Amino acid sequence: ELEGEGEADAGSGGGAEGDEAGGEDEPGQIELEDERMYAVTLSSNTGIQWGSDLSLRWPRILGFDEGSEAAYNPEISKGDQLVAVNGNVCVGAKLDETIPLFSEARMQPTVELYLFKGDTNDLQDMVVAAALKVGQEVSYAQQRVCTITVQEDGKPDKLLTCEAGSNLRNVLIANEVNPYRSLTRWTNCNGKQLCGTCIVDVENGLNLCSMKSMDEASTLRDNPDSYRLSCVTDVYGDITVKVQGPVGADQWTR
Repeated sequence: ELEGEGEADAGSGGGAEGDEAGGEDEPGQIELEDERMYAVTLSSNTGIQWGSDLSLRWPRILGFDEGSEAAYNPEISKGDQLVAVNGNVCVGAKLDETIPLFSEARMQPTVELYLFKGDTNDLQDMVVAAALKVGQEVSYAQQRVCTITVQEDGKPDKLLTCEAGSNLRNVLIANEVNPYRSLTRWTNCNGKQLCGTCIVDVENGLNLCSMKSMDEASTLRDNPDSYRLSCVTDVYGDITVKVQGPVGADQWTR
């Protein structure tokens, strides 16, 4: 059992400390207890290679350094999700938010990891259920359903919902929201990342979208950083997008 204070805020990552397992219950504590969760003590130089989902959150084991202690530990498997480091809860944290936790751990000979055997959705469900059980709020990083607020000049805002990880263009098209301009609404590449015309402005929640690739950044180089190609943008939280806004002169629009 792992206990944490306050909100079930996965977005707080390494900054949100949890109590050591087995501490006394306090009002409002979130108790993470599941037969799929386990604790393991390793050398502080764990030899574990960490990865994440496309939002760069939800750290999980990608592999092991050859000859490392973790590589020969039968309890640990590729794909196991990171829950806590030395009692510091990091469920759903950004991958880089766990770096200070492991850096601090290396000051000691060993480190205690809490890990979860299951996929990200299973872990999210466990955390959400634990949070709701004690009446706590659930942060955006644990959402399974996201809200997209669509803005367009001269029209009322439109609220769309989708599963976390959904492709932004697909959600817009399915809800009859047009990300294209002029003739490109008929001549576009149908979401194959070839035409560079499904441009939207993510005015709020840009950090809750998948990262912009070098190719996408090059395509949108004459536009603000908040502009995205909706066909290569996945949504992981509540965001606000503006469609039909102005675009740079180099875009293939007519």
